Amino acid sequence: MNSIEQVGEYVCKGECEKCGSSDANALYSDGHTYCFSCETYTPPEQDVEMKEIVKTQNTNFNPVSGEVVALTKRNINEATVRHWGYTCGMMNGKPVQIANYYNRHRQVVAQKIRFPNKEFLAIGDFKQSPLYGMHLWRDGGRMCTIVEGELDALSLSQCFQN
Repeated sequence: MNSIEQVGEYVCKGECEKCGSSDANALYSDGHTYCFSCETYTPPEQDVEMKEIVKTQNTNFNPVSGEVVALTKRNINEATVRHWGYTCGMMNGKPVQIANYYNRHRQVVAQKIRFPNKEFLAIGDFKQSPLYGMHLWRDGGRMCTIVEGELDALSLSQCFQN
């Protein structure tokens, strides 16, 4: 990948048709993809830039609503779910889990939607949001812990009584 000049900004990750990875294939705003698992580069299919599509989606951000409920399969209690603002709801007739991303003013600016089959949909403007959960703690501090996903963040938070 080092020899290929990257033009677009990272948009989201998804499946790789070549190696079958469920989340190692990165999509960029100019339409090209790169799989970090099998190192396959795929050029953009068309000349239309995806930046305009992404901007349009972000300006029309309408958060998916949900309810705060304990995630019993993960042993995550209701207090932790409420603390993080993680909710469960319905989207297109399917049950979903909703990870809300907040800006520094504690407003929901983006969401990552998790479907039962572990497919994900990201909506909103993630550029306005710092790291997931960063709105929960004051600036500064002595420790920063990074985990892979939102549910991992909730699990670790619960271990330390949020």
